Amino acid sequence: AVGIRKALAEATGIPASAIGLNVLPRQPGGPQSAVKPVSGQSLLSFLEQSCREDHGVFQLRASFDHPSSDDFVQVRVACPGTAPAKAAANSSETQPPPIVIEQFELENNSTVAALKELIHQRSKFPLEQMVLLLGCRRLQDELPIHRVSAAAEASTPALLQLHLAVRGAMAFLRREGQGHRPQLEEPGEVLKLMLPECVPGRDRFDGLPLTLEQRLSDLRWAVQSLSGLSPARMRLLLDGETDLSTADESSSLSDLGFEDGSTLVVEQSAAGAALRDVDMPVDIPATGCANTVYETAATMLGLPDSTKLSLFAGSELINRNADLSLAPI
Repeated sequence: AVGIRKALAEATGIPASAIGLNVLPRQPGGPQSAVKPVSGQSLLSFLEQSCREDHGVFQLRASFDHPSSDDFVQVRVACPGTAPAKAAANSSETQPPPIVIEQFELENNSTVAALKELIHQRSKFPLEQMVLLLGCRRLQDELPIHRVSAAAEASTPALLQLHLAVRGAMAFLRREGQGHRPQLEEPGEVLKLMLPECVPGRDRFDGLPLTLEQRLSDLRWAVQSLSGLSPARMRLLLDGETDLSTADESSSLSDLGFEDGSTLVVEQSAAGAALRDVDMPVDIPATGCANTVYETAATMLGLPDSTKLSLFAGSELINRNADLSLAPI
């Protein structure tokens, strides 16, 4: 071990006394202990018992008390799949934290993106899945590394947490849709509305306010806002008899024969008959613009125009221009 430290000191210019050697644990979750054989034990025996071996090479990690020069900063990163930072804070020198910590040295003018590249080179973790945290804050790629290092040194413990994000997040798109379209404040007429049995709470929506100057396409979107049914998958019947499937979508309701008090019967078309489950799984990317989620949802719902759609995460409206990489992990 002394010989290894001397070799590192000669290569880096850092005194051997400022260099520590740790093993990469042989067993996942094992302690990252210092290279220090007990009395009467050879270095080889110690490494065989404690250190990971890859193709005949023992995996050691050197730790340095300070950067090699003022032009560099040091950053310590806790690898994924290990204990949380709280466990590291409660550890001591005699009882190392049950986490694998990697130390990196970067130039002062580097960024978080450069750190991720170094992590990738050493660990082969996919770059696009890396998420670096300092406390509860997610570090963006463009952040200067000298700021990150200074903030880390001021925190306890003084290290970053590396997580691997899933390639896509699975969400559920709820087709109820009630309240996504504001109703007219002073409607001219009211239609009696009869919704299909597949619509949850359909008995609550017995009237639909509108004006006869509105187009047939507007009527479909108004029905969608109450029922959650896709306009492309609904069949509209005026007074239960006149099928509007072949009518011109730009026609006004008065031209189609609507009057105040007319009955509008809404049925599911054959294409949507099988889609009776309330929730639909949607694969959401971990990066990019939230507008792609709107486009995906519109395609799944059969909507020709995604701008007519409103998506909510719980009760909060999802901004179309939001960055998905900033979403909570």
